Amino acid sequence: MSDELKEALTRHKRTLAAEALSSGVTMAEWVFPNEEGKPIWAPNLRKRFDTCLRKAGLRRVPVHALRHSFASALIALGEPLAYVQ
Repeated sequence: MSDELKEALTRHKRTLAAEALSSGVTMAEWVFPNEEGKPIWAPNLRKRFDTCLRKAGLRRVPVHALRHSFASALIALGEPLAYVQ
């Protein structure tokens, strides 16, 4: 895992912990929880993703395509295929 990704996830985890502490609830076990700390429902994720793409002026792509794009980027950066897999 790249240092930048580790740092971003660490900051995100701290933000989630601070939000949970300030609202008096248990911290969610999910990396990207919904407002109640539960997993995001797939249709809602798709809707939000499409909204972000539209606002950015980008064409609509399947969310799963991000996985392939990220894998391609890792390979281009020279990450071992066993790691990318």
